[in-house]
Amino acid sequence: MEHGLIQDTIATVQRHISPETSIRLETSVNLLPDMAALIRACEADRHRQIHLLGSYLLVRMAMRRHAGLTASDPDLTERILDGDYLLGCYYDWICRAEEFDLLAWLAPVVKKLQIRAVSGKAGEHLLDEAYRTFLMRQAGVLPKPASASAAGKVIAYETA
Repeated sequence: MEHGLIQDTIATVQRHISPETSIRLETSVNLLPDMAALIRACEADRHRQIHLLGSYLLVRMAMRRHAGLTASDPDLTERILDGDYLLGCYYDWICRAEEFDLLAWLAPVVKKLQIRAVSGKAGEHLLDEAYRTFLMRQAGVLPKPASASAAGKVIAYETA
């Protein structure tokens, strides 16, 4: 069932991205099946599942475009602009879906990922852990914190 959720998410997110950018989402993103399985376990409706997985996809793709940049990279400008555009799409996507708890939870994590990228450090595990924790809280497996943004800060800085 995750394959259908992944394909629906990729198609929906791709429609959200302006065709003028020429950005094409990777259709063979190996990291999506695990996250899709976690999202399906939350028992959210299909619309919300697509929005949750889509927000994850947009952040991961933005971080991939920004990863490993060097001044000698012939595609430097394009990769920076693509990554920034995808991150902007993520914010638009998550706000349109009214996933404000997720936005608050991930804001410090996304910032930490950007800081780590500048110093050449990987940080995808931080994003994965933050999403897993958020989804487990949504499913009732973990208690919900009093403040989503405060909890996101704890995840972002304690899992470095």
